[in-house]
Amino acid sequence: MNFAALPERLAHVRAEVARRQAAAGRSHPVTIVAVTKGFGPEAVEAALAAGLVDLGENRVQEALSKLDTPAGARATWHLIGHLQRNKAKHVPGRFALVHSLDSDELAGELDRRAAGGGARQRVLLQVNVAGEAQKSGCAPADARRIDDDRAVHGRRGRAAAHLSRVARAARRAAGGGPMAADALDGDVRRLRNSGRGGSNGDPVGYRPVRTEGEGSGGDVSGAAFHLTPLDVRRQEFRRSLRGYDTLGVDDFRVRVADELERILREKSVLEERVAALGEQLRAYRERERAMNEALVAAQQLREQTRAAAEREAQVIVREAEAEGRRVVEQARVAQGEVQRQSAEVQRQFQAYMAGFRALLERQLAELRALDGQQG
Repeated sequence: MNFAALPERLAHVRAEVARRQAAAGRSHPVTIVAVTKGFGPEAVEAALAAGLVDLGENRVQEALSKLDTPAGARATWHLIGHLQRNKAKHVPGRFALVHSLDSDELAGELDRRAAGGGARQRVLLQVNVAGEAQKSGCAPADARRIDDDRAVHGRRGRAAAHLSRVARAARRAAGGGPMAADALDGDVRRLRNSGRGGSNGDPVGYRPVRTEGEGSGGDVSGAAFHLTPLDVRRQEFRRSLRGYDTLGVDDFRVRVADELERILREKSVLEERVAALGEQLRAYRERERAMNEALVAAQQLREQTRAAAEREAQVIVREAEAEGRRVVEQARVAQGEVQRQSAEVQRQFQAYMAGFRALLERQLAELRALDGQQG
């Protein structure tokens, strides 16, 4: 895939982040995580060349294949997809941050694995505030229970202790905290209000997270959310005294921008596929043209060979006919000579027989005369 447009898109994203921070009156640094799910090592190299050092992956196995490359060793890796307990052994020491801690069992497994390797694993507790079955994450009540259980029983390891700290003071946690995922069509105001404080007074603020893939909600390479023209026409915004509700309008605008970005990405991928198919089609057409030219040349050669053979056959036939006539003429001459010689022999034979007969008659006459003299 061609990543030539990545620096321009990254500049657009950074400008949008800066604009939103300025609008919200914030100035804290924002880390952009580039998701390389579904792309090869060339995507890692392109991200690093563009200045993106934080890279995210949904699946552990796919991430490990990229971590072990020279380019992958220079990146800071985030696990943003759902983490199974049997894959937790591959995480400590390899991933800087796990975005999808969703159970006490997984926290304990990460704690044990991190302790065994002498590492400190940073995590984010993934909270499914919308309660959607297709999304990962624990329920808000379970998030409080995970924290309370580990506090009461004293089972605080590296992962668990960090989890407790970020659950109780997310603003003071360096690089850790809760992450909430609402429904795609969720109420922004309701979601923001729901995270301003629980019944126990925890100052934990859940911010809306738009997801387009499975797992943690951080992968924007999937396509679970598709905004159609019908959705746009049916969209209704709450009104306030000053007009439309700015939170709803702003959230919908972001959703449209996200959908547009997804469409542009798909368009870029499709254009590259069309270009590749065009190249293949041109190659096939070149082969077809070459084969047609070879077929035409073969047909022409066959016609030329047949015409030459016919001409050669006609020459041979004419020569054979002439030779036949010559032989017949020679035979006719030889026959006449033989007939002449045969007539000559016959004549000589008859002359010889006539002479022989005359000789015999003379001798017989002489013998008869002798007999008469003796008698």
